[in-house]
Amino acid sequence: LGGAKGRFLNATASIRVSLADGALQTKLMDLQVKGNSVPPELLAEIEKNLPWEEFQKDPKLKALLDKIDWLTIADGKVQLGTGKATP
Repeated sequence: LGGAKGRFLNATASIRVSLADGALQTKLMDLQVKGNSVPPELLAEIEKNLPWEEFQKDPKLKALLDKIDWLTIADGKVQLGTGKATP
């Protein structure tokens, strides 16, 4: 994003997070600044520059994710676990 490097953005984001074969899958779904969604072109550009893949390369995070069998997000809470997910 050119001149935006090292700058902060006060916004509200919607991110889809899932776990597939031990890999954390993320997708930036929406980004709102002052209650207005950013245009889709800008959203795509921002998502390209987010460090999701860099997180996957962290050996400690990779070791943790390898142990996790399920992930749920409900009511603003993230739950991770091993074995069978509780209903």
